[in-house]
Amino acid sequence: MRSAQIKRVISTYFFDAQKLSKAYSKEEVIMQFFQREDNAILSGIQEVLELLTPDIKGQKIKVRHLEEGRRISSWEVVLELQGLYEHISIYEGLIDGILSRSSSLATNARLCIEASQGVEIICMADRSDHYRNIEADCWSYYIGGIRSFSAPNLTKNKFYRSLSAEKREKIKVYHSLPHGAIQIFRGNTLKAMEAYLSTFPKLPMVALVDFNNNIVKETLELFQRFGKKLKAVRVDTSKEIKDISLAEFPDTDEYKGVNITLIQKLRKALDEIGGTAVKIYLSSGFTPESISKFISSGVKVDGFGVGQFLTRVNIFFTGDLVKLGDSFISKAGRGYRENAELKEFSI
Repeated sequence: MRSAQIKRVISTYFFDAQKLSKAYSKEEVIMQFFQREDNAILSGIQEVLELLTPDIKGQKIKVRHLEEGRRISSWEVVLELQGLYEHISIYEGLIDGILSRSSSLATNARLCIEASQGVEIICMADRSDHYRNIEADCWSYYIGGIRSFSAPNLTKNKFYRSLSAEKREKIKVYHSLPHGAIQIFRGNTLKAMEAYLSTFPKLPMVALVDFNNNIVKETLELFQRFGKKLKAVRVDTSKEIKDISLAEFPDTDEYKGVNITLIQKLRKALDEIGGTAVKIYLSSGFTPESISKFISSGVKVDGFGVGQFLTRVNIFFTGDLVKLGDSFISKAGRGYRENAELKEFSI
């Protein structure tokens, strides 16, 4: 975003403060940024440093900061700006927003990664996010630990270029199909996947098997038709319905949607006909809590697609002036906080 565009999104009172400072104050200030959650994952620092680069180069602002991806605590200072307030004032809201969104998303990603205990987490957040945000957001998901994405958005991010070749190789783009691609074959999953194989012979075949709400039957039919060419199936059953495969079970929430009993039955059915190599991916409203339940159950799952949970913003940063000249002055409830881990940034 160019300078003129950035200025349009800054609250007017920061410009008012800038004008007052320019006219009445020639003492340097220190502004510190923190948030109020423990075990948060810091993200957005690189974007902030890029934002401040012109003023850092011009020696108008000095910056100290923690590293991107660090686990941070409540009230821990992650960023410190020093300079005349006329140079700092307009950045307060911008930095709060960058760090809040980026760190929220990185933390969400890390929670899913920790819950999955090594099972693949696939970012499928595009339908829960505005398309203008997704490239930057994917960087935060990467910082949080996610390496699989439903689109190559991360590769378009400017910070992607800073990754080593080895790190880039670990990033995967996950291929599957939406329900609409089965609908156009009149709900015939087998025909849809035959067309898929013909059209995309070099892509791994990952079949979506819940269109007709009978995942065991459809998966077995697919395996009998394609054998080893069927690399995986994805289950995305709506939480409001119970799969036909569980007809003998009661119509309670425990057996609706993508549930443990259903996936156990699917895994067992595949294994019994020689489909042990066929992977099972799950999606449909997964959170760290629901991921943990699957992991604790012991059922073999190869990946969880997560979307809506990843996009939640629930970590909020604030920037406060805590020093004026040689005096420690701040609003009530705030104060200067020393953090020896802060590193000075220079260009």
